[in-house]
Amino acid sequence: IRAGLVLKLKLDVGAQYILDREKEYHARALSRWTKMQNFILLGPHSESCLPIISFLVGHPGTGLYLHFNYVVALLNDLFGIQVRGGCLCAGPYMQAILGLDQNLTQEYENILLEDSRLDRVGLRRGHEEHSQWEVLRPGVTRLNLAWFSSHQEIDFIIEAVSLVVEHGWKLLPLYRFNNETGDWYHAANTKFKDRRWLGHISFKSGKMEHLGATTPQGHLEVAPESFDKVIKLAKETFDAAPHFAKREQLPDQRTIFDEQAANLRWFVTPSEARTCLLEPDQSLKITPPFQPLRYSVDGSRPIPGSLYPHPAHHIPLQPYLQNILQQRSLFKFEDWINKAKVENAHENMNGSTERATKNADDDSSIRLNVNSDAIVDQVNSGPNSKQTNNVNSITTIQKNGKQTIHENGTPNIELNGNIDGAMNGNENEEVLDNSNACSDGSCVLPGGKRETEIPKLKANTAQWKSPPKEIFKLFLEAVTEFDMIKDGDKVLVGLSGGKDSLSLLHTLRQYTYYARKTGINFTMGAVTVDPMSSAYDPRPLIPYLEQLGIEYLYEEQDIMSQAMKIDASSICAFCSRMKRGRLYAAARRKGYNVLALGQHLDDISESFLMSIFHNGRLRTMKASYTNSEGDIRIIRPFVYVRENALRHFAESQKLPIIAENCPACFEAPKERQRVKQLLAQQELLFPRLYWNLKTALYPVMKVNKTGLESLIFGKSSGGGDVINQLTTSNGVTTKMALDENGAKMEENGGASCQLSDDEDF
Repeated sequence: IRAGLVLKLKLDVGAQYILDREKEYHARALSRWTKMQNFILLGPHSESCLPIISFLVGHPGTGLYLHFNYVVALLNDLFGIQVRGGCLCAGPYMQAILGLDQNLTQEYENILLEDSRLDRVGLRRGHEEHSQWEVLRPGVTRLNLAWFSSHQEIDFIIEAVSLVVEHGWKLLPLYRFNNETGDWYHAANTKFKDRRWLGHISFKSGKMEHLGATTPQGHLEVAPESFDKVIKLAKETFDAAPHFAKREQLPDQRTIFDEQAANLRWFVTPSEARTCLLEPDQSLKITPPFQPLRYSVDGSRPIPGSLYPHPAHHIPLQPYLQNILQQRSLFKFEDWINKAKVENAHENMNGSTERATKNADDDSSIRLNVNSDAIVDQVNSGPNSKQTNNVNSITTIQKNGKQTIHENGTPNIELNGNIDGAMNGNENEEVLDNSNACSDGSCVLPGGKRETEIPKLKANTAQWKSPPKEIFKLFLEAVTEFDMIKDGDKVLVGLSGGKDSLSLLHTLRQYTYYARKTGINFTMGAVTVDPMSSAYDPRPLIPYLEQLGIEYLYEEQDIMSQAMKIDASSICAFCSRMKRGRLYAAARRKGYNVLALGQHLDDISESFLMSIFHNGRLRTMKASYTNSEGDIRIIRPFVYVRENALRHFAESQKLPIIAENCPACFEAPKERQRVKQLLAQQELLFPRLYWNLKTALYPVMKVNKTGLESLIFGKSSGGGDVINQLTTSNGVTTKMALDENGAKMEENGGASCQLSDDEDF
């Protein structure tokens, strides 16, 4: 009966009337939206098309796009307009209009597949598929302009979409996303306050009743009376966006994406939008992994950059269906393009498809992962060109599944094709495998000496900088709570040249003025240990500290050569221990009784989880403790400060950050980075995660002597009586005996190690 009523209504209204209304609404909407720079119309549209419009919204600050689910949420929250977002049903067609070739589509498919190692039964996932990176799935926003809508309603929808296209990104800092589901929601809507289920409905009284519906509804605001008032409120909300963004404490959401996911991320994050809104000069342009095909509203003229120059004459239905049905293997994007019979298509193609096919068939291209300090000696653009690269940190290359290592640690890389493409990282090229690049001695300086002169610094360049309140307030809280600095102390700052240690140096300097008012007088100096690695040169700090006017100890020790001589199983662990011994020796030699290190709350939290995951122990970096000899107190004044605050301070004040590019420590995937990404993902769901960890970790950080945590938390490993003992994963014990110069070491077995109580993680 209902179907009959629908057909009767259609006949009475008249098909031509419906078509005319749809044509009118379609033309009215596109005439407004296609004039907007950030509106990206997807798919060909002619006068005969239905008013079903798929689009993306570009973000001018980063070059990325707004996530389609965010656009859906914003249209609903601000205007009460329900639209659809996602891949929709026509997968191959959607891949085509988004500009996804076969290789890129395969990359997305691989990252969206559920990890087969997950215990689906234990996770109670049933038959549903889950992915850690569902948020990366490409898609579009789609809306339908219904013919039965009034002109006033259509004008309201057009204006609402226009506002979202132009200003929607400004409200991103107020929204959160779930990387596992792809859902976006307002920060205040983490819970469904008035959600009702079928179980809340009862018919026992003879009528429908809502059980438990006693929650007062008075807190719900009344909807505006007219569309004009809705638009006015939306504009006021967009105008207040900077004020809202300042109140939001957002983590750097880019850190949750590992290298593979980061290369496939096509949407702007709330933290990036906040930076663009409040600090536009700090925003970075990013090239998205795909570029949607640009279509013209007028289907009668060619479309620059499109696969099909005449959308009105797109692929005929029958040949297209035959092409799909005849495929015995997975659908291939290139086959669809090459085999489809499209009138005049081949004469007007821009060549992008041919290049994509050529790159897909070429296995010889290589992408170089080169540090910013790379020096390319010679480049020839011929078909068999050779390149000699003097980047010591890169010693292994992978080509056609094979590794090649140059005997002297400097790789000779043979490139087929254009070197520019390799340096820019084309999408179909392989990546160098440098996960163990320092193990062959490529980071060792010949003779253990640097040949170049110490960099010079222009006079009166270095100046003391005052930290912002968000850093200094938490610094004071930690220093006071753990009684870190006392009257008469001599504090030596461990200065690596990174953002954390440089920020600590300037913050301690500011604290000297504050401490004097409370009767605490202390002196401070700085120390740097140069391990004589070609990938890390901290010498620019020498003239910088000289201009700042404090005592600076520059300790040189050929740690890398020593690691090669004894064939250290873990260069990172060896280097860390040797540096610590040298720091202690320098402090004792100059009479310093306090060593200040720059680890922050993020480091403390990551170390805690690593200790639980791998060692089964409740321990992390201590806030303030005395070493096993009892003559040096080690403090970490930044244990309550977030890493992103220190990064912002160091970058905004243009502190001379020294990049430490040792491949053994930074380029290879490490456990700490994995834990960092884990915490970043959880922080999206629980914005106060790190502040809750700060409270929970207080008893663990408060341990003030080496070995006490073993007694306090129930697992004894000999306490402080066992000096520098490390236990490997296979049970083999390693002992290090360091003299006061940190120059001696004895090792027995083992590769990956568990750090001792006095270790720096």
